[in-house]
Amino acid sequence: ECHQIGYIGRLGLYEVVIMDDILRGMIHDGSREVDMSAHAFRVRNDLLKSGSSHVLSGLTSAEEVLRVCRAKADPEVEV
Repeated sequence: ECHQIGYIGRLGLYEVVIMDDILRGMIHDGSREVDMSAHAFRVRNDLLKSGSSHVLSGLTSAEEVLRVCRAKADPEVEV
C-alpha cells in the first residue's frame, strides 16, 4: 500500500541534457536531432544506458527497460 503518498516500488529512469554552447549553437542552426542527441549524450547516459545499469544492479528487468525505451523511440507505443 502506498498510503496515498505516491508510488512505492517504482524506479525512475532519467535523461539529463546539459545545455552548453555547442548544443545551443546546434539548436540555433537547426541541426539534425540525431546529431544533437549524439552531442548531448557523448558523456552522460541516455535512457537505455541508465536502464541497463539498473538491470545489472538487479533493480529492474531487461524487458521493462526495453519496453520503456521502445516507447520513447516510438511515441505511438503505449507505456
